[in-house]
Amino acid sequence: MGQAILYCFRCSTQLREAQFEQRKAFRVEAWVCCAACVPEALKSLPPDRAQALQKQISASTGKNPIPKRDSNPRTPQPPPVVAPVAGGATKGILIAVAAIVVVTLAAVVFSGKSEPEPSVRPADRTPAPPRVQPPAVVKAPTHPPPPMTDSPQKQALLQARQYARDNPDDLEGQLRLFGDLSLLEDKTEIGAEARKTAEVLQLKQRHAVEQGLAAVGAELADPLVREDYGKAQRVLDAARSRIPGAQWKLALEKREQEIREKMFRSFDLAKAKALDARSKGNRSEVDAVRALVRSWGLEKLSTDLDQALTAAGGVPPPPPATSADAQAYAALKEKALALAAARDF
Repeated sequence: MGQAILYCFRCSTQLREAQFEQRKAFRVEAWVCCAACVPEALKSLPPDRAQALQKQISASTGKNPIPKRDSNPRTPQPPPVVAPVAGGATKGILIAVAAIVVVTLAAVVFSGKSEPEPSVRPADRTPAPPRVQPPAVVKAPTHPPPPMTDSPQKQALLQARQYARDNPDDLEGQLRLFGDLSLLEDKTEIGAEARKTAEVLQLKQRHAVEQGLAAVGAELADPLVREDYGKAQRVLDAARSRIPGAQWKLALEKREQEIREKMFRSFDLAKAKALDARSKGNRSEVDAVRALVRSWGLEKLSTDLDQALTAAGGVPPPPPATSADAQAYAALKEKALALAAARDF
């Protein structure tokens, strides 16, 4: 009978009987391993078999048993298949291949257990809520975006600019818009522009009023010299609409007041003249003064003059106006009387 050929359960190294005798391989019942795989065998064998293996090693070396490493116990490998040489070469090869496959599968299984298997979470079987279809959005017709909203101060400034373009001669209206308190109190560049424009408009307005008064003064010169205060008043009335605004109105009222004061002084002189003519019986002079005062257009002065003349002794009423026929008759009568006086009876 030939020698049996065994294989290390771990590394599948071929082991012969001589290696067991030389203590290069060890056998515990049906388990065999080479000297290189002894440490791993001690960890994988059951306690009783591991102890038997340690005794064999101690007997061969005369040393203390190899300390067992702490490790997680592993399931023992199935014993390798022993194939006798006498069974033929083909049978031995098949047994060796089968042993290698078994060892490889065991190594894969044990190596896969070094890490804990991830827990499998059961699938969530809660039914999903029904999907709500959002309502269809109807798009509104596209329009151009609205312009950006300006601040009240900006809107007031734009309005003032537009009014200045549309009414270049209305300095008073422009000044009223640019002089708005919300603009003048603004601390931004909008307020600065409004204040600067208001100052320029005030200068223009003052210059326009001065020029207007100069033109009115030239028109009043002749009527004032002739004491024709009625015409002077008509000149002032016609000039009121030349320049819009309160400044021009105030300037004309001031000029009118000056003319009235001069007219009152002239009235005092005219009344004295009429009273003097009345005392002298100069009726034509009295009538001339009365006509002058009436032309001034101030009814109060005419009334005052008549009351003064009445208080001084009465004024004969003016002769009634005669018609053209009466005047022609009177002329013929005077002519006839003159011819009669010239005849010699």
